[in-house]
Amino acid sequence: MKKTLAIIGAITAIGGGAAYFGGPFDRAVREIPKPVSKEIPEYEAAELNLKGVQHETIRQKIDARYRIAHDVLSEAYYEKKEFTWKGHNHGILSKEEFEELNELLWAEYDVLFHEENMKLPEKDRIAEIEYNYIRDRAKELRTQQVEVVDTKYNRALEKIRNMKMKVLTSLIFSLFFLIAPLNAHAVVWFDPFEITNLVSTANSWQDADLGDYLPSDATGAILHVRNTDSVDPTAFGWRKNGSTDARQEGVFDFSHLWYAVPVDTNQIVELYIGDLTELDVYLVGYFKDEAHFFTNAPDKSTATRGWTDVDISGDTVGGDVAIAAIAEINNVSTTFYGAGARNDGETRNDTASCPYKCSAIVGVTSEIYEQYISNAFVDHYLTGYFTKGGTFYATAQDYSLGSTGSWQDLSTLPTGALGGFFDADNANGVDYGLRKNGSTEDWSNYHIVRHHWGYVEADLDYKIEGYIGSTAIDFFLTGYATSSEPLPVVSDATSIGPTSATLNGTLKSLGDESAVDVFFNYGTSPWDYSATTSLEYQASTGTFSASISSLTPNTTYYFRAGAQASSTDLFYENQLSFTTAQCDPVQPISTNTFDSTSATIEGKLLDLCGQAELGIGFGYGIDGIFNATSTVNNATSTTGNYTGDISSLTTFEEYHFRAFASSTDAGIGFVYSSTTTTKILHW
Repeated sequence: MKKTLAIIGAITAIGGGAAYFGGPFDRAVREIPKPVSKEIPEYEAAELNLKGVQHETIRQKIDARYRIAHDVLSEAYYEKKEFTWKGHNHGILSKEEFEELNELLWAEYDVLFHEENMKLPEKDRIAEIEYNYIRDRAKELRTQQVEVVDTKYNRALEKIRNMKMKVLTSLIFSLFFLIAPLNAHAVVWFDPFEITNLVSTANSWQDADLGDYLPSDATGAILHVRNTDSVDPTAFGWRKNGSTDARQEGVFDFSHLWYAVPVDTNQIVELYIGDLTELDVYLVGYFKDEAHFFTNAPDKSTATRGWTDVDISGDTVGGDVAIAAIAEINNVSTTFYGAGARNDGETRNDTASCPYKCSAIVGVTSEIYEQYISNAFVDHYLTGYFTKGGTFYATAQDYSLGSTGSWQDLSTLPTGALGGFFDADNANGVDYGLRKNGSTEDWSNYHIVRHHWGYVEADLDYKIEGYIGSTAIDFFLTGYATSSEPLPVVSDATSIGPTSATLNGTLKSLGDESAVDVFFNYGTSPWDYSATTSLEYQASTGTFSASISSLTPNTTYYFRAGAQASSTDLFYENQLSFTTAQCDPVQPISTNTFDSTSATIEGKLLDLCGQAELGIGFGYGIDGIFNATSTVNNATSTTGNYTGDISSLTTFEEYHFRAFASSTDAGIGFVYSSTTTTKILHW
């Protein structure tokens, strides 16, 4: 039934319903599996610009959308695949479910595009179809005893009765929810961790698989990179997996900066690292659907020196309207030439050079920003753009510090800011840094070399710390990321034992909700969770945690944080992992009594290691060779000391013994204690 509801919700979106009311329908829209665009030939046709198209063209586009939805279902059914959308896992479709979902999908398509309906004015006829269809489906759901609260049901009907029909183009954009639901935030940050080890070979393009860390709807990643070589630059480049771009101008010696890089639908980015010992690459966050990245970045280079306009309206896809540009700036000369990027019409004149590769995020006005070069050796490329999820300034705001030599709070970001996009400018190489307020990350002894850009997380009080080695360094805020949805992010796992751990997360935003219930999912496979912690009510941003137990020792677990809103909408973000400790369930204690050929020895069962019962006993032998065993109990659930009698010992020999525990369950097997005990002497 959950799969049925998901498709019903998406079909309802075709009629515009998802744009107008809450309840089970728009919740179901979130669970629609997102198709892999590059594998569906109809996708490009369906993504053509919708501005000013004729009705027949619109019919063809929606027909393509229908085929995409049908293909998603067909692939899941015929290839016996499970499918996932935003963390909601769905099992393999039965024949009955497949037929039912296709029938519902076709029925809605038929209703919308029946020839007689198209002859009537859209304002009247389409609105009537919306109302009647959604009303009938709501009634059907009620008769099927699907849980729909009466007040929400009546409220949904009232909204449908009162809604005003948008133009047909708006209907098409509503349909877009079927294959790519839009999120309300474009950027998610988390605590940095190194990913340099994902690249095995230097001086070549290598796949870096970020799939264990980024969700399926991630479109790009934020990397923080430093060059530890104090003498020479180190080659560095990135590109979307499958791209033919090949720019690896590099990172200047003993400097650090941030990059916005694309990932493919499998969360893979290709990286080029000139020296794996000199360059440190850290993953600090990711971009979502509101940030679009190109496979091959359009070349926006110019031979005109000074500030020139860059119009990206011809590069945006599928009717997107950009609010910010993500630019790649490369200096292909060993001489430092001036470079800059700013919003169109801005008068700020930060034009120091970018040696050798930089990444800038700047606002656009009417999809235009400005670039600066002082020489044709400086190239500009459009890595991608934002459509929502942030606020970008027409004129960047000055967040510069007034004193040097220590970490200090920058001016507070606007309320609701998740993090900031900064333009850092300096005439010479000087130590600098930007970090989340309270972070222990310290790269302040690495330089800014003329001109860098940074993308930095703020704390829950909208604070970011900065460090400057000279007041000649200026920080300008070009924009900041926001969220209108709850944003739960996992931080780490602590108190990790053999069978238990504490999961920690942060609710970074409540979005438009007054309160949410937070929780964690966890399991032993990436993005496939077998357990969920209890809901915890949270009416403000902040940290939360949950203790989990009955885990398997020496096993890797994956976990994510979740938030459930009052409408029962579910929100998830990043994933982390931890490995439980090896369980040492037993230890030897001492020799209690012995004579010439026998002894009573003692051990202790410390921990059941997540098992209901364990077998316990001893291994013993001469000179540390434990070639004999004595079982004390085949199955006990009681921890504590235990004793065993051993006999047929050889006189005048020195014996050692160790304790053991055994189980047929996974994770335990047959485990000996890691230590031996007091010698048994016989004479």
